[in-house]
Amino acid sequence: MIEIRTAILADVPCLYAIYEAMGRKDEGYFERSLEEGRTILMADFEGRTAGFGILNWRPKYALYRKLGFPEIQDLNVLPDMRQKGVATALILKCEALAREKKCESIGVSVGLTKKYGPAQRLYTKMGYR
Repeated sequence: MIEIRTAILADVPCLYAIYEAMGRKDEGYFERSLEEGRTILMADFEGRTAGFGILNWRPKYALYRKLGFPEIQDLNVLPDMRQKGVATALILKCEALAREKKCESIGVSVGLTKKYGPAQRLYTKMGYR
């Protein structure tokens, strides 16, 4: 079973642990995200934290800002937790939160290299262009 919850400051060490497991590091990133009003969603799969995603209500991309679109950013699922519906559940929760705030669309940005192939396929499967 997948459970999605909104992260709080006490979750920051866990978020950094996931980020590090993904080969990433950005000191202060999660604290800044929370301070700037981004919604960080955490996914638990069978009682274990499996990943996270960030819904940025004030994206840096000018087009998204102009159109009033929030943006899904930094969607990460631990390698051994992939192919279990975790990323899909995180995206669906982001979409639900956006609808609650009367947003008609949501933006997504994903790298165009082979490394991001699974994410590209998932977003396309879910109707993103």
